[in-house]
Amino acid sequence: MKDKYKIINDYLNEFCFQNDNTFFFHNLVPYFVTSDNILKILKENDSFIETNHKYNKGLFDNDYDDDIYLDGVESLYIVRRFIKEKCPMYLDKLDTFIKNGTFDFTDSHEHLNMSTSSYSYTNKHREISINLHHNYHDPWTIIHEFIHQMNLTPEGYSDSRIVLTEGISIYFETLLFKYMEKLGYDKVEINRIRRYRTVDCFYVCHMLKDHILILDSYLKFGNISDNTYHDRNKYSLINWTNKETYNKAIDATFKELEKRLINPRKESGYLLGTLIAFSAIRNNVDIDKFIKLNSKINDTNNILGCLKSIGINLNMDKELFQSFKEEIISINKVLTEDKKKL
Repeated sequence: MKDKYKIINDYLNEFCFQNDNTFFFHNLVPYFVTSDNILKILKENDSFIETNHKYNKGLFDNDYDDDIYLDGVESLYIVRRFIKEKCPMYLDKLDTFIKNGTFDFTDSHEHLNMSTSSYSYTNKHREISINLHHNYHDPWTIIHEFIHQMNLTPEGYSDSRIVLTEGISIYFETLLFKYMEKLGYDKVEINRIRRYRTVDCFYVCHMLKDHILILDSYLKFGNISDNTYHDRNKYSLINWTNKETYNKAIDATFKELEKRLINPRKESGYLLGTLIAFSAIRNNVDIDKFIKLNSKINDTNNILGCLKSIGINLNMDKELFQSFKEEIISINKVLTEDKKKL
């Protein structure tokens, strides 16, 4: 355990040095509260989260409906048709990326979450890597990564940019699913893919809560140790349920560090981006106005002010949580009506 603590403390020391002036760093308590509330909403409104393990497992292990097949051409056609109708300003860029090889398509049924979008500022090289699964997951991935590519900028790694970039991509993918329903694609299968977002938030919130408590403990008491759990109890701070859950959090954090998977700023950006996207959908925020936030965020780096300009207030927790709750209810209503999927 001592070696684990050393590795965790070394990481925390470096993280604090590099991130002490970030939006995430200065909003640890709001992020913790948000994560806690999202978990409560999920547990109260999504009965499949913990009670139906097979259903959750299927979502992440490609247990899709075998009768539904989309080849890469049809997936691209869906995305292109959607962009042409809903966001024509991006159509030329989409066509260019398709023709010049920016999209790199591979067949893979092993790594569901390995599609990426990248841009090298050194050699100006763009790449969108898409692992095709030949089902409704593919148009969802294509639109998400394409929109990421449109939002990659040299200014790109502030917390405000991370939140906005995730928010816009998730906003577009949600609109795409609604568009596919109108085109007559299978509603149940669409909602199974849509549910990926809400289920993913379940895991992100659990990780974030642990990361924030560990980071907060480091800031308040210094190096993390066997005494950390008792120190938080001593001062009546928000704490893990018991020493056993604390030890599990330490083990999980250590494993994430070994795999280099830990990135609380990205996790927090993903969570907040999801809430922003669902709120924008609920409030019918215009696509053009949402997209224009890209240049605005570069000028001000003020995520609160930018979102307020399109009617989204991050301080209005109830509205954000209600949007998330309505998304879950909408998805689960469709899924519970189709018993063979559960």
